[in-house]
Amino acid sequence: MIAWASGLQFDWTISFGNLVAGLLFLVATLFAWRDLTWRVGNLEAWRKEHQIDADARDTLIQNSDKMLARLNYLVEDKQRWLNGEDRRRK
Repeated sequence: MIAWASGLQFDWTISFGNLVAGLLFLVATLFAWRDLTWRVGNLEAWRKEHQIDADARDTLIQNSDKMLARLNYLVEDKQRWLNGEDRRRK
């Protein structure tokens, strides 16, 4: 049996609670949108600050090459010292 055929009628009136709920939902939506916009702005600013360009990349590679050369020298120096080469010279 169809609901409207049985004489069932719906009440389309709007109560004060419906207005308050709708208003609160609208306010919550606006706050969420503002917060989302703020977060996206912060992410974009962070990305621009931490983005590595070609010059910064080259500088990082040069610095890492210098550190690697220094570590290799220290390892070789330690091996020479352990083998006694430096101790015999003194």
